[in-house]
Amino acid sequence: MVSVGRQGKLANQGGDDHDGGMDSRIAHLEADMAEVKVTLGRVEAAMHEMLSLAQKIDVRLTRLEDRSQKQSEDIAEIKGRISSLPSADAFGELKGRLANVPNWWQMFIFIFAAVGGAASLHKIIP
Repeated sequence: MVSVGRQGKLANQGGDDHDGGMDSRIAHLEADMAEVKVTLGRVEAAMHEMLSLAQKIDVRLTRLEDRSQKQSEDIAEIKGRISSLPSADAFGELKGRLANVPNWWQMFIFIFAAVGGAASLHKIIP
């Protein structure tokens, strides 16, 4: 390793008093810096890609939040409608009432009998 003296002069390695092999060391440092610049260029490109992906994710999350809010509102509306529906007791009472209402066959027979009765009365009472 090359040591630096207290007066700021480099140890002599074959050049003048201020060289100390600096040309080769600077050339090596420049080559290393070129590699660092290439690597930083790749890192910068990757960061731009990651930023683009993060923006797309942000847009998608915003859409999901909007959908979630809409679904929450829809669920609240459905709950409100369900709470206003008749209870099971009321449906049971309605079912009991419907059991007493004649079905369409019974209505047909009743109408047929009424028409037949009216026709026979018409023949009896001219």
